[in-house]
Amino acid sequence: MKTIKITMASALLFGAIIAPSSSFAVSETVTQKNNAQLGNYEDEDDYYYQFPDVIGWAKPSVDYLVKKKVLSGLPDGTFGPNLEIDRASAAIIMAKILNLQIDASAKPSFKDSQKHWATPYIAAVEKAGIIKGVGNGNFEPSGKLTRAAMASMLVHAYNLDKKATEKLPTVFRDLKGHWSEKSANLLVALGISLGYGGSHWYPDNTITRAEAASLVARTDQSKDKEIKLKQVTMKQHYFIYPETSLHSGILAEYAPQTVTVFDESENGWIKIATDHGLKWTPLKEKQVYIDKNFVTFDRPSRTGYVVGKYPPQTVTVVEENSIWLKIRTSEGLQWMNPYLKEGEGKELTYIPRTFFAYDSPNFSSKISGKYAPQGGIEELAMGDDGWVQIRTDKGPKWINMSYLLRPKLLLNVPAINQLPELQKGSAVVSLQMLLEYYTGRSLNKVDFANQMPFDTTRRQTTGDGKISVWGDPDIGFVGDVRGINYGYSINPAPLKQLLDKHARGTDLTGQDFSVLESYVRNGKPVVAWVGNKITAPQLEQTWKTPQGKTVNGYRNAHTIIITGVDDRNIYYNDPLDGKKDQPMVKSRFEHSYNQMGKKALSID
Repeated sequence: MKTIKITMASALLFGAIIAPSSSFAVSETVTQKNNAQLGNYEDEDDYYYQFPDVIGWAKPSVDYLVKKKVLSGLPDGTFGPNLEIDRASAAIIMAKILNLQIDASAKPSFKDSQKHWATPYIAAVEKAGIIKGVGNGNFEPSGKLTRAAMASMLVHAYNLDKKATEKLPTVFRDLKGHWSEKSANLLVALGISLGYGGSHWYPDNTITRAEAASLVARTDQSKDKEIKLKQVTMKQHYFIYPETSLHSGILAEYAPQTVTVFDESENGWIKIATDHGLKWTPLKEKQVYIDKNFVTFDRPSRTGYVVGKYPPQTVTVVEENSIWLKIRTSEGLQWMNPYLKEGEGKELTYIPRTFFAYDSPNFSSKISGKYAPQGGIEELAMGDDGWVQIRTDKGPKWINMSYLLRPKLLLNVPAINQLPELQKGSAVVSLQMLLEYYTGRSLNKVDFANQMPFDTTRRQTTGDGKISVWGDPDIGFVGDVRGINYGYSINPAPLKQLLDKHARGTDLTGQDFSVLESYVRNGKPVVAWVGNKITAPQLEQTWKTPQGKTVNGYRNAHTIIITGVDDRNIYYNDPLDGKKDQPMVKSRFEHSYNQMGKKALSID
């Protein structure tokens, strides 16, 4: 039996950790079976830092602090990311992350902290000059901590004020004149905090466990980083956007001026300080050559009012909406469609990617046909959200031009963590994400997994412990999906039986990666079998089924769901860590997918 402990350094100092339920100061012990062959955990190195309620933006920071033994989970095995923390817990965090010496008999100067369970830690951080109290000789150890107070602690703990050689701009309006303005500005300048939506910082909000973990971890990781803000002069009127894409929409327009740059993207955008908070703008405006006469509209629709007619020329694009471009003209900003042609009274367009034609303008309707890229497509009507009705060989059908042409497409598939209940359940949990996206309904993870086919063949081993006979993943899930006993995986064909109970499943096994990409471009997430962390398969051993079939067992067999695509990457949700829309270079993903046998599922 192998025992792994994730403990707080203070466990011996506090014979009974009786911190409040919102505190980080909880000791936790995790045990597991030492399964040498096809073990219970899909990635045993990572399992111990998995909290079922921590996903997305907070997870890297939580994992970082757990591995440094700064914090651990709650007694029920969760982390409680949305729980508020108290000031005593914050003192413990700071003492641990800074490795301060803790004297069990030490007392702080604060009158209300002489007999508190965190007294030695409060004394240590006070001695280090990190905390000052709340006045009247008190610290209020059980009081809730605000974001402003957390910022102040971090600045004092890491001497961040020494990094600022000049006055920093105040990006967020709700920080102007606030007592924590300087501290918060330092965190913003170092990229530690970006506020809420890039528009507000909310200094007086009480801080949650997830927010505290994020700020502490990022500050610790940035302690050697220098503030390198630079000034850029915008020589003409410019627009700001919420993301690094013209599809994200214009937020505001500004006159030429010098701006402060806080971040830069690989695609030539800069994040700047504005009165809307930190927002993006391109350093170089997009230029497109239109090789034919074209008309412009007052809105991105053929039903809009025609406001101009122009000869072929290069245009400046400031916004994109599906296939429509907002361009600069001598008469102001106007919309045009570069794929629109006038011919014989019909509106013709070119579709540059493989496209699926739907019966109705929604992705849950039936696919009536799949077509190669082509021109001369007659548009019949414009719908909402990028839907366009076209004439096909099967009559009028709908396509989503926005999804087909968007530079970066993310389908907003819900992220679900397979742990801790389904340690070998990556395939069925990936399928659950697909169905929840498609149907809009939530499913019970364990109940759903129990509905898939199982091959209940008993696992038999040889004298040296190698598997000799076991189940067939082409029949059903092999072994125990919970991971309490040995478990392996399930292949697309039997898993499709479960999918077919809820939707029109399609087995894409054997299809090239380009087919998977086309499904995603047409609004269909794809469940794909790959190596864990998108690696090549690692053959561990083989066995025979009762029917004599040989099965290869891979130690890193894993399944994910593809949720998006751009020119360079695919994006995926990984059920093993619950992370959403993780990028992966297409070539690496394709290699892993091919090596694992080109196995995939989706919905038609």
